Amino acid sequence: MFLRGLCRDHQGVMFMEIYPDTDPHIKRYSNEISAYTGLARSMKLPYWVWVNDEKPIGLVIIGKEPIRMFAPAGTKMAVVEMIDAKQTRVNLDRFVEEIKQLATRHNTEYVTTVLPSEETGALESFKKYDFEVIADSCQMVCQLNREFSEHTDLQFLQAKREEARKWVKQAAQFLKGSSDTILELGLRNILGLPEEFIDLVIKSETFFFVNKNHEAIGVLEINEERGTIGNIGVKPSERNKGYGRQIVTFGLRQLKSSNVKEARLRVHAANKNAIHLYKSIGFQTKQRNLTLLWSQGNRIAAS
Repeated sequence: MFLRGLCRDHQGVMFMEIYPDTDPHIKRYSNEISAYTGLARSMKLPYWVWVNDEKPIGLVIIGKEPIRMFAPAGTKMAVVEMIDAKQTRVNLDRFVEEIKQLATRHNTEYVTTVLPSEETGALESFKKYDFEVIADSCQMVCQLNREFSEHTDLQFLQAKREEARKWVKQAAQFLKGSSDTILELGLRNILGLPEEFIDLVIKSETFFFVNKNHEAIGVLEINEERGTIGNIGVKPSERNKGYGRQIVTFGLRQLKSSNVKEARLRVHAANKNAIHLYKSIGFQTKQRNLTLLWSQGNRIAAS
């Protein structure tokens, strides 16, 4: 067990306790951390919890890609879940410093976290220790308590298992020109996934080819279990013709038919046209998030 004693240093700062998931003491914090350990539980990954004055501050999950798809499959990485971003700046600095120490000991290639844009103290602490903002995005939600237009001149064909790589290649073409670093990294690395990982992806996500008059003009990805609309792409030559609206409303109808009550999507904050479209359909901005990344030698951020 890696544990710091509860005492104060010469600055009066409380040392933090660090509990691995195998430590029985972690049970006392199960209610506070349960919302942040879903990834670790679902993939059976080890994690460590930082506690200050009997209050969890955050946790770190160690795993391998594909988890975030920022690097090729098999790359060792870590995900930080911030539980209490209202800690003092000194405590936040110490938390981030110890995260990097843990990640280095476990030979991880990179560490990533997502923070609400208003958590300026935590953001500054991560930046102090060489984390870079790689994405500025809006989380948008839409209540599915009404009907959505079924008028469309498009055909939606669900991708079969053997068509998964074809879908990814089309998505890379139709999403070209995006300023979203996360999207670019994901599309780049999913093409290199081994077959067993493609099977995992196709089981959790539903992919659609979007055609007009038997010609491919777009792609759509949804997840009925999480209630999310993922990648939406329209062929560059077919943009500004109303196809994006038809694709989004089709996705909303699919989610509603699966008894989803609230649809969610993520959009890059600089994509004003997409945000305007989503709002006109019924989406509202729930939160603005910043994705931060620290990588060994800055290899991922610079690639």
